[in-house]
Amino acid sequence: MSDVATRSDALAPQFNLTSDGDGVRRLNGERLVRGALILLLAIAALTGIVAFPGAQALLAALAACLALATAVLTVLGLRPPHMPFRPVAAAIVLIALAGFWMVVQLSPVAPASWQHPLWALSAPVLAEAAQDSVPRIGIDPDAGGAAVIALLRDALVFWLAYGLAATTAGARRLLTAVALVGVATALATLALGLAAFPLAAGAATGAAGVAGLGMIALLAIWIERRSRSGAATPTAAGAERRDTLIELAPLAALLLVAAAIVVTDSLGGLLVALIGSFGLLVAAMIAPGLAQFRHRAGIGFSLGAAFIAGALLVGVPIAVHWISAGVVAGGSGTGALAVQAIADAPLLGTGAGTSAEILRLYGAAGTAPGAYLAAMIELGIPAAAALVLGCAALFWLAALGVWRRRRNVVYACTGIGATLLVASDAVTGPSLRDPAISLLWCVLMGIACAQALRSDERVANKPV
Repeated sequence: MSDVATRSDALAPQFNLTSDGDGVRRLNGERLVRGALILLLAIAALTGIVAFPGAQALLAALAACLALATAVLTVLGLRPPHMPFRPVAAAIVLIALAGFWMVVQLSPVAPASWQHPLWALSAPVLAEAAQDSVPRIGIDPDAGGAAVIALLRDALVFWLAYGLAATTAGARRLLTAVALVGVATALATLALGLAAFPLAAGAATGAAGVAGLGMIALLAIWIERRSRSGAATPTAAGAERRDTLIELAPLAALLLVAAAIVVTDSLGGLLVALIGSFGLLVAAMIAPGLAQFRHRAGIGFSLGAAFIAGALLVGVPIAVHWISAGVVAGGSGTGALAVQAIADAPLLGTGAGTSAEILRLYGAAGTAPGAYLAAMIELGIPAAAALVLGCAALFWLAALGVWRRRRNVVYACTGIGATLLVASDAVTGPSLRDPAISLLWCVLMGIACAQALRSDERVANKPV
């Protein structure tokens, strides 16, 4: 394995490691950034479980500190390896366009015909106070500003993970961190729920999403260990038993996390986690670079994938029936009201972060729509489509890595599973609107996109 972590000289010129001292300092810089990033993930998971004021402001402040620290390390020449922009350019441009529209919605100089009618309707009620309110496209500037900051935070985390995962060791460490955060979140939610501890609103659903991403990371870790070239090398009996236990540990953690999801979020959260896990398994089954792993895993791997496929075949129709029954029982239903809200502002939207307020105005009974509908309500259809297509572009890059990579392909497979998980959860759940889920997904996609590139592509655009 020739990468920076193994101190090999093969890639030293490509990563601009001019001396052993410079290499050690750069590795220390990477450890600092990686440690701060993992701390941010852990705090995000905690804020999603335990309700306390200022959680979003804390995450924004921590992300700003991480950005500042990274900028200082860059100035000192201690930043993570430089990664090419071109492979992820389409995704970043599309997401940036959606972010630009969020800023336009906050602009106080929008044409009068673009301003939301609620500003005009509220003016007689607010009387003199209305003079201090500047009409905008969005109805809630504070929520829109928070959404813009969250988008910048997620983009920063993705880019940092994209650079930190340039080496095999870096990708493995980040993937292990995601797995640990997922397991800890599932167990903490289960323990606090059994202890009747006051949890944050929607903690069970958010924790199920985090735990589901942890399941995908655990499954990828098991595949990665089984697919290592040294697995077939004869070893001593004691070392062989130890390696077997290490390989079985992720599977045991998988079962534990799955049980915690079922207890805390019923079968809905488990169904979403299984969709993501099945996506990872399918990618692993078709990846040319994992042929040796499939040979070692034997029939057990295929049976496991078949079992999950059977569970989805039974569970998905039941879930669709429950969702349809809920809409019918609710009369007009949240979904129908969301469609009406989208039709009233299909191009301009109502402002980022305002879907809950808008639906209350339409008479929804306090239930939020899925992330897709919420995005179209808030941003309008074009900007919401740009946001979704940006995420899809990262998915496409990971899919290309599954097909063309021969080494470390499991990391690209992880991006497939993670994206399918959040995409399926977005139908009725918060998905990437939850800070913990969005940050973990950004880390996993940073790993997947970095390892989807060939070694020569990762250093093709190194700085001069």
